[in-house]
Amino acid sequence: MLLPPGVGRALAEEFVRAGDSVVVCSRGPERVATAVEELAELARSSGRSGVKVAGLPCNVARPADVAALADFAAEGECCAGAGGSAPVKS
Repeated sequence: MLLPPGVGRALAEEFVRAGDSVVVCSRGPERVATAVEELAELARSSGRSGVKVAGLPCNVARPADVAALADFAAEGECCAGAGGSAPVKS
């Protein structure tokens, strides 16, 4: 696993296991893409076919990045497609 097992990652995994869709972020686009892939696989292997996983690079120290992440999640882009994961925006 590329991402360190931080609190955010652990929470995302638990939400996925519970059947919830998630939006994840990290400063690096590669890390976001990896997390989206791994969390989508966790959803599939857990039998959670309706779970959507999406991600967006975001530096939470930058208000514009945080606003873009909020817009991304609010626009419903995390729910694009039928089952599986939404594209990662970079």
